[in-house]
Amino acid sequence: MPLFLIRAKYATDSYQSLAEAPLDRRPIIEHNLNTAGLTLIDMYFQPSAAEWLFIVNAEVEDAGSGIITGMSTGGFRDLKYELLLSSDQMLQAAQKAHTRRQKFKPPNQDEIDRMLLDE
Repeated sequence: MPLFLIRAKYATDSYQSLAEAPLDRRPIIEHNLNTAGLTLIDMYFQPSAAEWLFIVNAEVEDAGSGIITGMSTGGFRDLKYELLLSSDQMLQAAQKAHTRRQKFKPPNQDEIDRMLLDE
């Protein structure tokens, strides 16, 4: 299952609620993510960017609907999902790119051919 990094920035009202009634948000966040089909691996708060970072397992479709669900609550002012690849997955991607590159015809291929003919 794909691994994603979710970057979530609370709306002002969400910070006000947190300041008025501090509590551990992890159980609530984990429940909400599970409801959306995502599995929480870990979570962190990044003070310099004032954003939460969630590492989750999710199918691509669930990640897409998770953005709509999360943003529709009004509790966030920004929400981003970023696909994470392991070093093995990156190696596989590079190997596929190497193979595909041999067959790929770039949009500037005609110009390259003309330059080679001029030499």
